[in-house]
Amino acid sequence: IVEFYDYLEVHPDYKLPKYCSTQDVARYNLAVVKAGERNGRLVVASGDIHYLHPGDVMYREMIQDQSNEGCSRAPNLHFRTTTEMLEAFSYLGAKKAREIVVDNPLQIAGLIEGVCPFRTSVARYDQNVRDSLTLRRNVQARAKRLYSPRLPETVRARLYEELAWIRIRRHSSHFLVAADLAIGAKEGQFPVGDYQYAGASLVAYLAGITAINPLPPHWRCSCGNSNFFTNSGMSGLELGSRYCPTCDTQMIRDGHDLPFETFDASWNNDGFDFEIPISKMTYMQSFMEHTYGKDRIIGLGIINGRNPQVVRRMAETYFEERNIKTAKTFLEKIIQNIKDVKCSPAQQSPSGVIVFDKDVDVHGLTPLQRPGNDCYSQEVITHFDYRSLTGYIVKVNISESDVLEALGIMEKMSGRPLGEIPYEDECTLQLFSGRTRDKKTIVGLAGIPEFDVPKMAAVLAKIKIKRFRDIVRAYGLCRGVDLFFTRVGKPDKGHVQLKTIATARAMLAYQYAYYKVHHPTAFYAAFFQVYADEFDLATIFRGERAIRAEMKKYQRLKSRYVPREQRRQEVRGIALEMYRRGIVLEKSHCKNQ
Repeated sequence: IVEFYDYLEVHPDYKLPKYCSTQDVARYNLAVVKAGERNGRLVVASGDIHYLHPGDVMYREMIQDQSNEGCSRAPNLHFRTTTEMLEAFSYLGAKKAREIVVDNPLQIAGLIEGVCPFRTSVARYDQNVRDSLTLRRNVQARAKRLYSPRLPETVRARLYEELAWIRIRRHSSHFLVAADLAIGAKEGQFPVGDYQYAGASLVAYLAGITAINPLPPHWRCSCGNSNFFTNSGMSGLELGSRYCPTCDTQMIRDGHDLPFETFDASWNNDGFDFEIPISKMTYMQSFMEHTYGKDRIIGLGIINGRNPQVVRRMAETYFEERNIKTAKTFLEKIIQNIKDVKCSPAQQSPSGVIVFDKDVDVHGLTPLQRPGNDCYSQEVITHFDYRSLTGYIVKVNISESDVLEALGIMEKMSGRPLGEIPYEDECTLQLFSGRTRDKKTIVGLAGIPEFDVPKMAAVLAKIKIKRFRDIVRAYGLCRGVDLFFTRVGKPDKGHVQLKTIATARAMLAYQYAYYKVHHPTAFYAAFFQVYADEFDLATIFRGERAIRAEMKKYQRLKSRYVPREQRRQEVRGIALEMYRRGIVLEKSHCKNQ
């Protein structure tokens, strides 16, 4: 048996009278040492360390008690200094104790060749230089197409600042991968949401990652003319129509005046966030595998900690069983020390994926495994928590969105592309003032994402929506418990981070509202198709009278209903609005094959 091993280990006295005495441990260790001498194997003294200080044993006992692996006293597996280890093996003699504690570990360490699990800094630097040049070439080319071969100073200065920031922090690969995904969405002809802080980056806009242009409001023309407005406080979408003085064509209105400092302060090496329609997730996965290769796309492994409330109950039970009284501050200290201890095998992030460079061996960075050690799963994830690999991977978060699913259906059914929606449409803006009239019917904000909630209604009642920036402002004022009451009446310019998110959400809500006002059939069809699970077909199909009766019944008994029934009630309200606008449901004559 001894010949099978490269070296042998002995451990100090664990002081476990339940299993063996101190003399038994010494006798076993001595037998191992002699076996190593007879067979020419080195013997190494190991502390088998599980925690740092002797008093930390209670943390391990709490965890063992919860997992039913406990005993009356866990082994003393704390860190021991060299002096303490020599004392623990003094019964072998000073010479032999030093041999197994000091000399043999150093000899074994000397036999192991140098191993570099990650790429060298030179290789990473070369990759960053290549990606930086590619990104700069791509975004400068598009900037010149949009503005002019000789870029306006506003564009040139902003672009120079951002590219320098990206190059120094080695984030070029993140932008290139995100740009590839944006290209995939464009080829698949479906909308993409980018609700992180990408909208504050001009490079992200020029790379196609976001549809939000962060430059100051401006007009621009394909012939190269442009006119910027600084410190205007408006959105470029609000600028009036203007014809180019050079080529006499209508100029494009753009720019949301979002400072790059927003992106700088918010970027945390966590990659870009994308939302795509639910039905397009399989398409996007196939696109990524085709673009990068299946072996380079790995799911994110997450090491889960412990719920603080569960840890609190663990600690309280531990002390109660031992009749120990503890102070509240000491209990809080225990919670902080245990909550991050691994409690399960690596699990898969619901949305994140990792893209490895083509010249990188994935196994040189991390082992791979099935989520939760489920051998029947078809997914592969990193064994290490992805946060420990930061700097060596490109992470992208891709999540499914039913909101974008409905928006894509509206775009196709109406025949009106999202890029052609005018953001100064008076009827659409009136909808955000509370209601607008369609013939003799009042149309409200029901079904408009994040604007159909009571809190937003309170904000909109105080703000008169006359232009697009008012919608952005309303979204910002609605964030946080006290935001509306303390800041209504004057824009809060200190919340630049919130403005970036608010701009993206306001654009999405406006697009929904535009389709609802001008293409109601497409709006209601898309809404009911996506939210079919909450669609009360038996009631809605019978018309207005049946819907009103069911809604009154809900109002009388709503305390007895589950949350899903509340969502069904909201869908009934939208269906009632649809009937009042003269749109009715008809039976389909198609038969399932």
